[in-house]
Amino acid sequence: MTLATPDSLYQAPELATLAILDELLQQTIYALFAAHPELTDQVPFYQRTSLTAEVWVADAIYSQASALQQSIDRYREAVKVTNNFPSPQNRR
Repeated sequence: MTLATPDSLYQAPELATLAILDELLQQTIYALFAAHPELTDQVPFYQRTSLTAEVWVADAIYSQASALQQSIDRYREAVKVTNNFPSPQNRR
């Protein structure tokens, strides 16, 4: 989880909500993997014969959650570049 800093929230307050959403998505993915260990198998879904509708939908949620996390990361990076946020190492 990438926490928002006071400096980043001053210039881009939406980062607070996005940080929470990102963590919620990660916890959702963990819960889906715990409930459906077959999601972590390396065998492609189309080669399996006994997957339930629940597992198919869980896989779709996982794929969409991962894609949204990537979009959040890209947005966070774009905000950093646009607002020229200092890196944490350069702070006092």
